[in-house]
Amino acid sequence: MTYRVALERQDRQFSRPLAGWPPRQSLIIFGEAFLLKMPHTVYILFSKNIGKYYTGQTNNNFQNRLAEHNAGETRSIKNGMPWELAWKTELPSRSEAVKLENKIIKRGAKRFLDDLSRGRLSKLFIQV
Repeated sequence: MTYRVALERQDRQFSRPLAGWPPRQSLIIFGEAFLLKMPHTVYILFSKNIGKYYTGQTNNNFQNRLAEHNAGETRSIKNGMPWELAWKTELPSRSEAVKLENKIIKRGAKRFLDDLSRGRLSKLFIQV
């Protein structure tokens, strides 16, 4: 059985088989299908050009995702390039990452960062 993993996001066709893939520690098997528990990153970006924040989450390499945003691959935020990292954190599951992303969006990224820097956010708010 051969498993393939994309090496670069920009070239989505490029892949190679990996020896010893997938790792057994993080593998959950359901019949013949499998799921990997991968860390997810929740991040807040800031654009000086338009003076706005963008909140997102990804399970891929964060640096590649930031490069995609700054290359204009995300159509909805293309006008704010270049984007700079304002804050990020890693969570163990996608569900936790989505919950935190939604909390930040509802609160407002600027307000969330202000509260975070002043220590106003309780641990209960950050824990998902």
